Amino acid sequence: MKTKNSTKVHLASTIIKKPSMIKISPKLLLSVYAIIPISLILIFIDSVFLKGRVASSLPVDPRVYTWFVLIFMLPHIVASFFSFAEREYFNHYKPQLLRGSQIAVALGLFIPALIGGTMVPIAIFATYTMIHVFMQQSGVSKSLMKNSIRSHNYWQWTGIAISTLIYAYLLIPLPWLSSIVSKASFFIPSTTIILIIYSLIALKIVKHSRTAIGSAYFIATHSMPIIGILCVATGYPILALVIPRVIHDITAYSFYISHDHNRYLRSPTNKLYKLTSTLKLPVYIASPLLSIGLSFTIAKFNSTSLSVILTCVFFLHYYTESIIWKKDTLHRMQIHYS
Repeated sequence: MKTKNSTKVHLASTIIKKPSMIKISPKLLLSVYAIIPISLILIFIDSVFLKGRVASSLPVDPRVYTWFVLIFMLPHIVASFFSFAEREYFNHYKPQLLRGSQIAVALGLFIPALIGGTMVPIAIFATYTMIHVFMQQSGVSKSLMKNSIRSHNYWQWTGIAISTLIYAYLLIPLPWLSSIVSKASFFIPSTTIILIIYSLIALKIVKHSRTAIGSAYFIATHSMPIIGILCVATGYPILALVIPRVIHDITAYSFYISHDHNRYLRSPTNKLYKLTSTLKLPVYIASPLLSIGLSFTIAKFNSTSLSVILTCVFFLHYYTESIIWKKDTLHRMQIHYS
């Protein structure tokens, strides 16, 4: 027989529910690729109805827009370091963080200082960035397909090669090449050859997918460098850089927020989130607020020294990301698909 007090307790427990674990929706991850058809529609409208007026007014590099850097580039990198604000995580990853810091300083500071000029440092940064971006998306496709085969590795590196060629064609000055042949004469045949190999490997891989959502995600990821080539060819090079950047950053953000929320739910020891919890902010709100707020604060102290430091931070982010999301890591243990 239920008493009045037990009824009140039951009602209270149904109203005041404990936070639940966040599961990442594969469909939500796939929906991020909507930027591709949206971009193609914009290209069509501008080309047909506006006679290319939008294309002629756009820069090549989206980083000239401060808002783009503060929304799509820097915040997710800042957020990626929040998980180390607890003793267990920091101690577990300490050797990797130390090694990554050494590599980051070498790539971001010492090598550019020793070599001089801008071409080699930009080339190093471009290559590492493309490896980071494409490896993340292809890694997600692997997990969703649930049947990775050896050809997936070859597909990854050919995709990285195409992406790096696009980046180099648009942003890296190559005076030594210009003295021999034009940029287009070099990049068009080399990109075409790699693209054929890339697509042939993809045909083999997609047949082995065990899930429909995995196949769809793989095809969407496969299309990124192809769409990049199309954007360059049609006179919208900025979109070739914006599309993978937006897809990568939003996808990464979904993993960081989900991870940090689930981890704090199980072990509320993270010092940053202990602080925000006093303000009654759940982790999935505190993480983006903190990372965006810190990014805007960093931007106010714009200087040459800060640019060098941020470059090193970017390299450290690239390195740690290649470690923490591997199978059976502390980070992967907190990630679940719906």
